[in-house]
Order: sequence, then structure tokens, then C-alpha cells
Amino acid sequence: MLTPTLMAQMDYGHFLAAGDCEIDPLTSTDLERELLARLEVLLNDHDGELTQAAEKYDLSAEDIKTLGDALIEDTTVTVALLKVLAAASIDDPDTLKSRLALAQQFHALAEDAGDVFTRRARLTTPTNEQLA
Repeated sequence: MLTPTLMAQMDYGHFLAAGDCEIDPLTSTDLERELLARLEVLLNDHDGELTQAAEKYDLSAEDIKTLGDALIEDTTVTVALLKVLAAASIDDPDTLKSRLALAQQFHALAEDAGDVFTRRARLTTPTNEQLA
């Protein structure tokens, strides 16, 4: 027998199964049968696609929350960034960190070299006072 306390503790799937067991053709109303049928349709529609995707990639509810929290702007931007990383064969955080550090070093080196050429150009270019 279903009690209000027990029903409140059940998830939707168990509630639906217990409700189906409680249906009696002599005492259950058409409304009760229709409500259970509609609940089953809603559960199947809601859970079907999401559950299939989660099972395909072996994702738990916590995994999905973690991925949602890690989104950069939205899924489109995050997926685009992940594809760029995959194309560059960057498949772990340490590889990404080392390549970014190397890129920063080259950038600093290029800026320093540019500063040297700028200073040299200033030293070798006569000023207006020197020309006068």
C-alpha cells in the first residue's frame, strides 16, 4: 500500500511503477489511469534523449553539472576551443600549459627584439636639432 510519506520519497520512475501496480479495474477511475499514462509519456519524453546522450558518453549527473560549470561563455565557444586543442594534439592540461609558456617566451623575445631595432633606429636617425 502506498502511503503519502513513501510516495514523497520515490523518484518519478518508481512512483509510476507503484501507481501502475495500484491500478484496479474495478475501483480506479479513468482520471487515475489517464494521469498515470500521461506521466509515463512525460517521463519517457524528458528522460529519453538526455539519458541516451549521458549513457553514450558515460556521464553521471555530477559530470554534466561539472561540464556545465566549466563552460566558457556557452557550448559553442567551448566546443570550438576544444576542437582547436584537439587539432593541435593537446590532450592534457600539462601539454597546454607548457605550450602556452613557450609561446609567451617567444612573444617576449620578439617584443625585446623589436625594442632593440626601435632604439637603434632612434639612435641612427638624426633629430631636427642635429640637422639644423
